[in-house]
Amino acid sequence: MKKSVGIFLLAGLTFVFAAAVRAQSQNPAAASASMPAPPAEPPEAAPQAAAPPAPALRTELIKLKYADLETITILLRGYQSALGRVMPAGRAEKSIVVTDTPEIVEKMISIVRDIDIKPAEIQYTVQIVQGSDAGEDTLKNDAVIRELRGILKYKSFVLLDGTVIRVIDGETAQAKIGPKGEYEVWLRPKYTKDGTIETIQTEIRLGRQEWNPAVTVGLVKKEEAPPAASRFNELIRTTLLLKAGEKTVVGVSKTDADRGLILILYGKAVK
Repeated sequence: MKKSVGIFLLAGLTFVFAAAVRAQSQNPAAASASMPAPPAEPPEAAPQAAAPPAPALRTELIKLKYADLETITILLRGYQSALGRVMPAGRAEKSIVVTDTPEIVEKMISIVRDIDIKPAEIQYTVQIVQGSDAGEDTLKNDAVIRELRGILKYKSFVLLDGTVIRVIDGETAQAKIGPKGEYEVWLRPKYTKDGTIETIQTEIRLGRQEWNPAVTVGLVKKEEAPPAASRFNELIRTTLLLKAGEKTVVGVSKTDADRGLILILYGKAVK
């Protein structure tokens, strides 16, 4: 009896297995859905783009002749790239080392070439004229004085002294002037040329050194006087825009009740 039950169970299992095989062959999609998917292969890594080559740099030593070293250094640094460098090579040598791309270095050299030029030299002719209510009139035919007669009430005009002063553009010059050199004139020009028009902006001072009798009494030589013995009395101080070669009245300073000191100036650029 036990043997026949075992045979019956074995036959039933064989039947069930055969039915399952037939169902999978008739529906392959279901069979594949029931089976686990194979692991996905990792995607291939995208190739990395090659880094661009670093730009070639150029280094030059720029020597200055006339321009200010610090001013030009600051100016060129405004043109340098992130890769560039602008450094003074030495104040005594008055030169600058620049490193940057060839195009920028060439631009810097061009800028320095345009700026580093010999400054103009200005020649001034300075005159001091005394106007008074009486006395000899020696400047009747002077065109500038003729114009002044309609403005000033003086009847007589006399040239006290004149001198020529040469000064480099942007620098300062001073000179003694007057019958006894008792006056001092101080000039500082700023020259501009626009096409054929030349102008000279000029800072001007005129004055005289005055001695304090209370301090200088008893001294044989004024050169031996202490600094407190004198002071500079400024008579005229102004800034004028002069046309090159044109005579200009700078100003008038009253010296006493019936006399005045008139400063006349004209300047021009010379080679």
